[in-house]
Amino acid sequence: MLRNWVNHMVPRLAFATTVCFGAMAAPLVAQDTLVAGMPDDRFATIAQTVPGFAGWWWEGTTLILMLVDTAQRDAAVAAIAADMRGRYVRRVQVRKADFDFIQLRRWMLLVPFFADSQITAVDADEVRNRVVVSVADSAYLAPTRKRLVALGIPTDALVLQVMRVIPQ
Repeated sequence: MLRNWVNHMVPRLAFATTVCFGAMAAPLVAQDTLVAGMPDDRFATIAQTVPGFAGWWWEGTTLILMLVDTAQRDAAVAAIAADMRGRYVRRVQVRKADFDFIQLRRWMLLVPFFADSQITAVDADEVRNRVVVSVADSAYLAPTRKRLVALGIPTDALVLQVMRVIPQ
């Protein structure tokens, strides 16, 4: 439980510090060793070297690449080559993305997790190419959308959905 909280809060605190001290131009990298190595951190690292990189995933033996600029295909394939070692890649399919992964990640880090927000989960979703925010009840969809747009997250970059919290 504590590790989950730390994994969740450390990137947000790092982001808040960055905003407060005006270093938004600094590269977005894995913020600490507890979350280093997660796909989001790898995607953010690749996006620093491949303009417009928005993520990748598998559909069977097909590697799906999300790119804002599809002309960056070769650079993206080269950047993820180490991740593909030992995998059978039948083909690479490129899909057009609206947002790069760094944009999604920064917007995701703006999402507040306060008791009154009723937000149950948040993700920089590379498949949908959106920031996906889950709330506990449908009554919170509209107010949450309004609050997130006010924080600077573009409406077309957001997907809001209902995901109830299951008590443990």
